[in-house]
Amino acid sequence: ELKRVKSNVKATCQDILLITFFTVLVISYYFKGPSGGADMLMHLSKVRIIIDNFPRIPRWNPYWYFGIPFLRIYPVLFYYSLALLGWIISILFHNLPLNEIIFSAFAIYTPLLFSIGAISMYFLAREINLPRFGAVSSALLFITSFNLYSYWAIGSYPNVASILLSPLPLAIYIKGLKSRKLSYAPLTGLI
Repeated sequence: ELKRVKSNVKATCQDILLITFFTVLVISYYFKGPSGGADMLMHLSKVRIIIDNFPRIPRWNPYWYFGIPFLRIYPVLFYYSLALLGWIISILFHNLPLNEIIFSAFAIYTPLLFSIGAISMYFLAREINLPRFGAVSSALLFITSFNLYSYWAIGSYPNVASILLSPLPLAIYIKGLKSRKLSYAPLTGLI
């Protein structure tokens, strides 16, 4: 039994490494930094506001649409996670200007997020009992979707980030249903 578990863990780690390598390779080829356009500027401006005002988060954004509630319109995880990465980079490289910090964070964040999305799809595929080949194929097909690339390229970052992360809570939810354990519910809701 222990031997089988070790073998499954080893196979899963190999699959994750393969998926991550392929994803980073492809995403690094397509996206070298933030794309152009107004959407990109608007979304990254929220990240800049979060970093500038940390630890206080403003409730109102006067720069969008003549003023809107700061984090009401788009999924907020993108802004918080990119701002956190930018904050870490600013600690490590305190001499960099803020715009370079945000662009550097974005260059790291993009392949990281797409890799998490591919791995999430892999776990979802495994949870619905696809074999290893099917799960790896699902992850790679998901991550090479033209819709993801095109929406990321026009600057619809929060929406694509939500799509990339959506397989993970679904996989956890299915695992919770299969195991009939309520302990998976808070984790599903958190993600």
